[in-house]
Amino acid sequence: MLGITISIEQPELEVNKHKSIENENNLKIKINELEKSLLNELAKENADILNNIELSKSLSNIKLKVKEIKNSLLESQKISEQIDDKRNQ
Repeated sequence: MLGITISIEQPELEVNKHKSIENENNLKIKINELEKSLLNELAKENADILNNIELSKSLSNIKLKVKEIKNSLLESQKISEQIDDKRNQ
């Protein structure tokens, strides 16, 4: 009921909330894709993984991307909480 009232009185909050949720879901999907990519690369590796420069670079890139995504997720969650606070006022 509150959501319906807010969507009528302050539709921008509802739009922002939905965008925030969608963004969080997309970021989580991206992390999952990166994890699968990493596992596939490790599964393909037959030689000494410590001496594989390409794999090492790939691991570094994935680590950096995951860190950026996690920071984006935290920011998105903060935004979502702010929207919820405004909705409850």
